[in-house]
Amino acid sequence: MSLNKRNNFFPLAIYNSLTDQDRFKWYGYGDVFAQPYEYKKIPPFQIKVNNNTSVTNAKLVKVSDDSETDITLELTTNQVTFSDQLPGGYYLLICDGVTLLDDGFVDWVGVDYGHYYLKFDHDATTYYTEVFNWCQDLSNKIKITYSHDDYLPLTDRLISYQNNYKNIFYIDSELGKPEYESEEDAEERDGYKFSYYKVSFKKYRFTFLAPEYITDAIRFIWLHDNIDLEFKGDSFPVDSILFDVEWLENGHLGKIESEFTSDTVAVMTGRAQGALDVFDLPDTPITENTPSGEYNDDYNNDYNNI
Repeated sequence: MSLNKRNNFFPLAIYNSLTDQDRFKWYGYGDVFAQPYEYKKIPPFQIKVNNNTSVTNAKLVKVSDDSETDITLELTTNQVTFSDQLPGGYYLLICDGVTLLDDGFVDWVGVDYGHYYLKFDHDATTYYTEVFNWCQDLSNKIKITYSHDDYLPLTDRLISYQNNYKNIFYIDSELGKPEYESEEDAEERDGYKFSYYKVSFKKYRFTFLAPEYITDAIRFIWLHDNIDLEFKGDSFPVDSILFDVEWLENGHLGKIESEFTSDTVAVMTGRAQGALDVFDLPDTPITENTPSGEYNDDYNNDYNNI
């Protein structure tokens, strides 16, 4: 099936032609940007296809010397699955990004850390992935994992999050100094300001460089229900996250600035003067009136007259 090379949704972009890879752009000057990833794992991706027939002729290609390692049996046995037929009559070919390539299926002679891409055939079409970088150590990278509670609908397809599928990015950056912001809703009464809503935000920030196919994918992260960020052993369940790109003057990379919040929002809402807390107090018990004092309209103390 023909792919839309102008829009990538996943950590690993897929093309119909090898020359569509980012390194072949004229303004990239031959520079290779490879998505960092775990050794012996293929980064996650999905392809919209016409049927669920098997993948054939799958090769892992080393960029430095174009050497190929056959992983057809491993890919068809453990790596690639297909969704059920979806509305519109198509299927999704899915690589989960978490399954380790099995030593029992693959001859790893000459395969080490470094830059690789995957090429394979399906339904008379040859597909080529973007280049990824098998790293020996990812402990100094930011890891973003994101998923959705249901299918994520796009213009001409769905993204499936069935069977615990998740997208995973490793980003070569680190968390910088946080920024603090506040908002307030208030009104003026007789020269005094009365606040009925205050909120304080702590925003984390990080910056990194990336090419177009990465910026295509990360712009979809904030649409997802579940976003988690990890850095140097700390985990941040993300409440909100934004990315902003500014293209560098030369080359194919953009400077991407990101900010996110993670359970760091403090809120105060207005309440009645003197209330002990923001919750309603229990109702005051009703007591019977004790006969005393005035009981008619003659303005004297009827019950206590002597």
